[in-house]
Amino acid sequence: MFTFVFILSGAVLGYMTAVMFFGANETGSALGGRLAMGVIGGLVGLWASSLIGGRVPITWAAEVTQVKSSKRFEELLEASKGKPVLVEFYANWCMPCRSSAKHLNALAKEGRAVAVVNIDEQAGLVQRYSIMGVPTVFVLYGGEVQGEVSGSLSEGELREMMESVLPKSA
Repeated sequence: MFTFVFILSGAVLGYMTAVMFFGANETGSALGGRLAMGVIGGLVGLWASSLIGGRVPITWAAEVTQVKSSKRFEELLEASKGKPVLVEFYANWCMPCRSSAKHLNALAKEGRAVAVVNIDEQAGLVQRYSIMGVPTVFVLYGGEVQGEVSGSLSEGELREMMESVLPKSA
């Protein structure tokens, strides 16, 4: 949400600045200059939101396991032998990661095992699992990775991903 606010306010400020410089008449060159300044202002707003967004950490529910070490990840691998564990590799500066956080929090509050790994803090795990983009989601089950998806998923898709690894009952 704050990205939109930064873009809009940047565009408005850029347009207002252009009106001051080019005047308020509707001649082609003045209008073009104002529109160009509005676009430039919007891009500056987008840039500013990415700077601020990367500094504001994503808020995780208490039920979400934040992996802070390789040892903790190994514990998750062990825990996955009895139940599926949904793992998301994310970054604070990643806007799709921010939007998927609410889905992960909801699943964790349902009692599902959910863990997150910050790629900026866990480079060893990023390299070990060849993470090429964020968000990257996979399910650990039976001590192994069971499918991997890069990109933002809905809550239903995440739930389905976890259930797909469970053995089918006859």
